[in-house]
Amino acid sequence: MSGTAYIEAGEAALAAGDWAAAKEGFTAALSKDESPEALDGLGRSLWWLKQVSEGLDARTRAYAAFRRAGRFEEAARVAAWLAREHRSLFANDVAADGWLARAKSILNRTGDS
Repeated sequence: MSGTAYIEAGEAALAAGDWAAAKEGFTAALSKDESPEALDGLGRSLWWLKQVSEGLDARTRAYAAFRRAGRFEEAARVAAWLAREHRSLFANDVAADGWLARAKSILNRTGDS
């Protein structure tokens, strides 16, 4: 199975609420290629599995991968999610503000957002 097929399987499992199967799909995709989609999906599935720290780490890596790929709107979306999590879960306003600043900075680059 290709990395793309594993990502599609992971996304379908997320949509169905099967967090463990989603994690398996995204983990398998990452064994083929460390794509931003696989990292993002893994982070979301880990979050639902209550593996919050691991999920935040995966989504932080997804943010960086989206940025490197020039996919700024997706990077900004992940940064905004990370800001919300740092604020609501950890009451870490400094980290949250930093992630929001990153999201705003990235969106300023796109012009169309």
